[in-house]
Amino acid sequence: METDRKQHFCGVNVTQDEINEYKYKMEINKFIRQVMEGKKPSELEGVLYYQDQIIEIAKLVVKKEREKTLQLWMLLDDVDTADDIAKSNDDVYRSLCRQAHAKRWAVLTGDEVDAEIRARGQE
Repeated sequence: METDRKQHFCGVNVTQDEINEYKYKMEINKFIRQVMEGKKPSELEGVLYYQDQIIEIAKLVVKKEREKTLQLWMLLDDVDTADDIAKSNDDVYRSLCRQAHAKRWAVLTGDEVDAEIRARGQE
C-alpha cells in the first residue's frame, strides 16, 4: 500500500496516513479555536470535508468550557457568601475560603492553566 511508505516530514520518517492524520488534527484545532472565538459558520475558514463532525466536536468543547467557567464563577460566589457569613470573624472567613479554593482543582488543574498561559504568550 502506498500509504505505508515512510517519508521525511518535519524531521521524522512517517507514513502518508500519519501525515494526513496530523494535518486533520491541526485543521480541527484551528476550526475549534475559531468556533470558541465566536465566529459564525459563514466566517469559518478551512475544513470543508469534515465540517459537520467538527462543528459537533466544537460545540461540545465550547459547552465544556462554559461549564468550567460557570463552576469557577460559583466558587467565586462561594467566597463572596463566605464574606457575608463570617462578617468580622477572619478565622471563619479564611476557613470557608480555603474550602472553596480546594474545589478549584476539580474544575481546572494548574497544568491546564499554565499551558493556556504559555499558549497565549506564543500567539
